[in-house]
Amino acid sequence: MPFKKKSKKDKDEDKKKKKKHKEQEDDEEDEDEGKKKKKKKKAKKRKKFVYAAPSDMKPFFMHILCRTGKDGLISDVEAIRWKGRPDNPKAKSIKLSEQEPAILANIAARLGATSFVTNPDKRLPSKTTFRMLCRVGKNKDDNVRFGVKEIVMKTDSGKKTLKKKHPDYRRLRRCTRIMPGAFMKIGEFPKLKKAKKEKDED
Repeated sequence: MPFKKKSKKDKDEDKKKKKKHKEQEDDEEDEDEGKKKKKKKKAKKRKKFVYAAPSDMKPFFMHILCRTGKDGLISDVEAIRWKGRPDNPKAKSIKLSEQEPAILANIAARLGATSFVTNPDKRLPSKTTFRMLCRVGKNKDDNVRFGVKEIVMKTDSGKKTLKKKHPDYRRLRRCTRIMPGAFMKIGEFPKLKKAKKEKDED
């Protein structure tokens, strides 16, 4: 069967069909790209957690003491709350394990979660005690604010104040992002009536 040449009219119609098809494909690609961009924007707009501070909250210093086990994971935690500066010999202090065990449990959970890594080579050194000097307060929006001022590492060979760029300092400092949540229900510094009475008897 002989090949029949297309007329000019048919050629023009084919060109129009191809052009229309290409425009549809471009529109679909633009729509897909738009959806991808929206998804990326949604991923970036992750909700930031804020922790409301108690209305009567006053800023205070705290020592968080933690010890690692053989596997380099935190196994024991204690916290000392100060009334005044820790370097002041007249400053009062309490152990959270005795006065506020629920707050201590919250601190231990958050510290353990943020310092955990699956790779044993990147964990904290085993059988080591760390003493973290922290300050707890609230910001202008009445949310809890938590900061690490100093970290001292204690081993059998002695004590060492870690620099801020030290990997162990940075690993322990990660808790600052979620640690404020541990102090949402913290009360005022308790009155140490018992300790005062024993002192008077002496």
